[in-house]
Amino acid sequence: MDAMEWTGPVPAEPWDVPAAADLAQRLRDHFPGFVREEFTEQMTARLPSGEALVIRRGTTLAGCIIFSRERREIDFLAVDPACRRAGAAIRLLAAVMDRFPAGTELSVVTYRAGDPLGIAARRLYGKFGFRPGKLVTAFDYPCQVLTGPVPERFPEEILEVLGTNPGEKHLTTQEECV
Repeated sequence: MDAMEWTGPVPAEPWDVPAAADLAQRLRDHFPGFVREEFTEQMTARLPSGEALVIRRGTTLAGCIIFSRERREIDFLAVDPACRRAGAAIRLLAAVMDRFPAGTELSVVTYRAGDPLGIAARRLYGKFGFRPGKLVTAFDYPCQVLTGPVPERFPEEILEVLGTNPGEKHLTTQEECV
């Protein structure tokens, strides 16, 4: 897949919902409480506001992120296992953060430290400056809230993946949330 070009992240369209639901279904063991019908409804509801983004590699839906502008929260992030370790998750998270003004505090609920299911997620959010917060239980599973401010400029490690010039924060030209 290395020779294929990335497309996106871009706002999800109605035809992306089944592929994103298929991806989430395949990864359901990583999402406690996952119910396909609820996921489909929630993603569809976010389409008009642009709060669901997808990324493709070639013609494959490589990943999806769903977020809330109002709650300033990442609700869902998944990358196809065949497309992992190639920057898809970094591109998706950067695209969401790019939609908020610098300094905006974002949050995500993920696995607690030490949970093998959360190693990759916590590493990703840590690269973006997210810090451990409150311990919570979600869908009867022990989780933790991570919070992090949108930076003025992404770290060099992130910029290298995004392919932007040093000193540039933005991956997209989308308007920031206010």
